[in-house]
Amino acid sequence: MTYPLFSSLLRSIVILSLAGFIALAGDQKAKAPDSLKAELTDQQEIQLSWMGADNAAQFGIYRAEVNTVTEDLDYSKLEFTKVEVVKEAKFTDKILTESNKDQPLPSLFVYYVTAIDKSGKEVGKSNYAEVSLSTKSKEKMLN
Repeated sequence: MTYPLFSSLLRSIVILSLAGFIALAGDQKAKAPDSLKAELTDQQEIQLSWMGADNAAQFGIYRAEVNTVTEDLDYSKLEFTKVEVVKEAKFTDKILTESNKDQPLPSLFVYYVTAIDKSGKEVGKSNYAEVSLSTKSKEKMLN
């Protein structure tokens, strides 16, 4: 004896289970970049590097410029600007350009990086990394 209602219900459960499994397998979100480092070079640039994030299609680079550094500086309260979107886990910020060479440089640059998934959504944020420009390094860059 067959039970058409039971067979139909069982078939629906199997189809829904397979659909859920396929959706979960395809829904791998990008994770936040890790171990962000920033280094001042002799070529008037700041080199950023980090550990790539799983499933990230791109990375967003954010920078804040600080003119007055205090001991209790709270990075989360700084005003960050997105400066670039890159595909590799590295970026070189050319902080001294022809257009700004006559302007005073900030004392501190602070960065963070986000992971951007395949749909273009920013999904994870790295640690902060900073580069301090001493008076000596500022003078060297401007000469």
